[in-house]
Amino acid sequence: MYELFNGIELEPAIKVLHVCDNPACVNPLHLRRGSQADNLDDMRRKSRGSLPPAMRGERNPKSRLTEADVRHIFALKREGLSNRTIAKRMGVSKTTINYILQRKIWKHIYVTDHQCR
Repeated sequence: MYELFNGIELEPAIKVLHVCDNPACVNPLHLRRGSQADNLDDMRRKSRGSLPPAMRGERNPKSRLTEADVRHIFALKREGLSNRTIAKRMGVSKTTINYILQRKIWKHIYVTDHQCR
């Protein structure tokens, strides 16, 4: 609508922003050009929107592990198994095991004596 009303063609990086913050509004006078960063700044300035809920651990629909699995990974490491062996057993990548043991992911799970290297 903005392009038709103004007789121009916008570059792909340019977005059309609503000045009135009404998504259903089609009034071309309520539209302006800007970047995605401009749009996000405007949202923050107006205290609109919210952060998505934390989808950590089992709450993440892409998670292949459970909290019990993560605790088991630490136990296997304490038993002396290699990260590669643990990864094969758990059906995940060695990188995933590394990140878990380094507390880069699943760090919200409390594990006693987690300093297993």
